[in-house]
Amino acid sequence: MDLFVIGMLVFLLCLVLFATGLLKRAQKKAAHLFQSLTGRQEEKGKKAAPERKDLATLEHHVRRLEHAGYSKATILKKLTALGWEEHLVELVAYAVHKPHNRLHALEKYVQQQLLKAKPKEIIKEDLLDMGWDEEIIDTALGLTPRHEGTMSRAVEKKETTGEIAMLFDFLG
Repeated sequence: MDLFVIGMLVFLLCLVLFATGLLKRAQKKAAHLFQSLTGRQEEKGKKAAPERKDLATLEHHVRRLEHAGYSKATILKKLTALGWEEHLVELVAYAVHKPHNRLHALEKYVQQQLLKAKPKEIIKEDLLDMGWDEEIIDTALGLTPRHEGTMSRAVEKKETTGEIAMLFDFLG
């Protein structure tokens, strides 16, 4: 009986040491991630402002946090605490900060913003600022009826216009 108790105590001690090691490893990883996001060591009670507030840097930070397993809500909290604008973090987190043909991502972003009671006009303005086509935005917002192929025609029109503009830039 005494050997059993001693064995259990040794087992529990090993388990506690293992858990402590995992906790320390997680803390080091979090500190490293913080340092990579801010470019400096964490100072207690002070918020760090990002060095460059451009979309490429923000996109890099969002992708790294996603890869580390953080949820969109946690990413939003962490990056806004570091000085990034909330609406920009949301645009990047939902991958709608630049126009593309993955319309499901746009619709998901719009739904999330509407659930937060954000006015449709503000959502539309943010997406227009990012370069989205107004017809696509209106369809995603439900401002225009959705007919079969409407979104894809708008995307094709936008892509064709962009290709023509690139050709004139090349020739001009």
